[in-house]
Amino acid sequence: MGVQIGSFGNPENVERLRTELEEQGFSVFTRERNEELTAVLVGPFETSAQGERAMALVKERVNYQGLLVRVRD
Repeated sequence: MGVQIGSFGNPENVERLRTELEEQGFSVFTRERNEELTAVLVGPFETSAQGERAMALVKERVNYQGLLVRVRD
């Protein structure tokens, strides 16, 4: 599970959001969504409950609304 915070076509926006989230103490990773977009996610998490808690923390700390998603390798 991961909390998707945003998807961007511009790599600079990906890095800006990654840096902002990491500075707030979140573990951040990215996934290519297609040839044009890269998703920025917090996690990964073993359970939905962990993801839900992280989603609430993201909202509290940086005021971004996340979306809990399943992450496949």
